[in-house]
Amino acid sequence: TNEVLQRNYTRAIFDKDVEDMRGEGVSVEAVKFRDNAQCIELLQGPRNSILSFLDDSSTLDFERSQTNPNLTFLSRVTAQHRPDFQTAPPPKGTKSVLDREEGGKSPSDYFFRGRLDDDTFTIKHYAGDVKYKVHGFVEKNIDVLKESTQVALLTSTDELIKQVLTIEEDSIGLLSGGLDGSSSPRTMSLQTGSPGGGGGVIKKTASATFRKSLSLLKDLLAMSATHWVRCMRPHHRRQPGLFDGKCMLEQLVATGVLETVAQRQRNFPFRLRHFEFLDRFAVISFAALRRSRARMSHADKCNAVLVT
Repeated sequence: TNEVLQRNYTRAIFDKDVEDMRGEGVSVEAVKFRDNAQCIELLQGPRNSILSFLDDSSTLDFERSQTNPNLTFLSRVTAQHRPDFQTAPPPKGTKSVLDREEGGKSPSDYFFRGRLDDDTFTIKHYAGDVKYKVHGFVEKNIDVLKESTQVALLTSTDELIKQVLTIEEDSIGLLSGGLDGSSSPRTMSLQTGSPGGGGGVIKKTASATFRKSLSLLKDLLAMSATHWVRCMRPHHRRQPGLFDGKCMLEQLVATGVLETVAQRQRNFPFRLRHFEFLDRFAVISFAALRRSRARMSHADKCNAVLVT
């Protein structure tokens, strides 16, 4: 989720901002920034991602299997993104985000597993490297109620019991029913089908539910006028009156704040809307604007003021 929110930030601050300026015919000085799009593809892309491999491994009957499903999941991910991990050189020391290299060009560049990593792998997140231990990954991913239990709850005559498995998405802010303009609450219910027939039973996983919630969040952000507030910790100790300069610098680098400052410095940090510009400076060419009989747009009036 943090990776997606960071991508939403870089998209609005860097990509869309540059597109808007170029669309208005303004020359733009490009600013380098760390794009985590490939890292998101590694984590939750539709194919060959961490979550897709996890779902594939979760379909196995691991109770009867002779192999560890978590190690099977790790082997599949490694074979796709780091097949040479047994002979690969150890990673450079990146204990701090200040030491990290430029962003990768493919999802595999954000995945690392060393020859000594028996049951772990490392993801190079935008805020720093994180090592994950796969113990319990598959079990937690399929830790859901059995179908018979769900059916028993949903068919109960007690309204309170039935509501245990129904979620009004309006109540948690994920307005999937309101994204198309409708205001009626929607509920999540068990999806079943006849064996051998069309549809079949859809096996839910924790990662599938997470991806659905994340998709709804992205749709909601796309419709919103987003604003960002960056909260920085002055130090890692639980004491008052302390300030750690390196700690603050790491947070500024990890969240892209320094790149944002550079973007504003090199391009156009101060931007007035057309009507605000006219409210301030229309008096310069007030007579010319008054003599103009044709209805002029705010943009044309601004141009008239500039050429006066």
